[in-house]
Amino acid sequence: METLAFVHCAIAYEDPGSEPQLRSLEELKLSISSSTLVGLAGGAIAVSTVMTAASNADAAVQRKDACPTVQTVQQALERVGHDPGAVDGVFGGKTEYAVIRFQQRKGLAPDGVVDAATAEALGLHPDIACGSDGDGSKASNAITVTASSLNVRSSPGVAHSIIDVLHNGQTVETIGSITDNWVQLKDGGWVSTAHVTGEENVRGGGSSESGNQVLAKATRLVLKRGERKLYIYNGETKLTSYPVAVGRSGWETPMGTFQVIDKIEHPTWIHPFTNEVVPPGPENPLGERYIGFWTDGRNYIGFHGTPDRESVGGAASHGCVRMYNKDIRELYEWVAVGIPVVVEK
Repeated sequence: METLAFVHCAIAYEDPGSEPQLRSLEELKLSISSSTLVGLAGGAIAVSTVMTAASNADAAVQRKDACPTVQTVQQALERVGHDPGAVDGVFGGKTEYAVIRFQQRKGLAPDGVVDAATAEALGLHPDIACGSDGDGSKASNAITVTASSLNVRSSPGVAHSIIDVLHNGQTVETIGSITDNWVQLKDGGWVSTAHVTGEENVRGGGSSESGNQVLAKATRLVLKRGERKLYIYNGETKLTSYPVAVGRSGWETPMGTFQVIDKIEHPTWIHPFTNEVVPPGPENPLGERYIGFWTDGRNYIGFHGTPDRESVGGAASHGCVRMYNKDIRELYEWVAVGIPVVVEK
């Protein structure tokens, strides 16, 4: 420290109003031993290393972070078969453990930090960080509104306030961040991807390692009641399938050709007989997502999650189609209102 202080004092301030002028030790007729120079070099390397590490840490997501970017990471971990716990945007111990297991599988440094290399391996932007433009998928692209008008929300979800309205045919830039089927706009705010085109470019491509292909765009759903399976198609190509539970005897899931009529995140359930209201949460019979495809104006049937995992694969519901929560979350991301739903025997 004394040597560093001495070197600092060897700077000649010729003009108080100008930048400090560095002068060589030879010019000042001073000398420093070789061992001291080695020490100075080591100090410079240490300072450089710390500054580099700090720079890398800025472009990373890690434990104790809490932001929409963390939720994007948690969703990516689920897609590749690693359970991050609650997908709540909070980087806790279970998320960190899932990151470490993923890093080990990929031959990355297992430090639990989602840095550029880990982000890219997950299919996310390498500049990922809370509060940055690298929150979500790889690309930053324009989207075009297909609805007659489209609300811009302050945050992802219909519960948040409307801050602007877009109109049919209007094209706007995004920052490449998608959270629960909502895309973030470059000029601020979020819109639903169910009413825009171009969101498939924002999402990016690739495939998961959990066995299910990441859907580029689902164009048709086929439910086979007897198999207790839901098949997802893009054109004539079968992309993946999910195990489901269908309606039990006397409450069979109706057969025919329908279409997706609505999508609800964190739905509220109303008991069909007692009118008891069950708010969103872990005990809600509809789970975390609801995708409706049939109604007679009073009753509704759709795909939804469930807290009763053991029922999936059987005939257990009052007509609805139950799915594992992780599956309904994935399906929700890639299904748009209006696509056909075919229910077969």
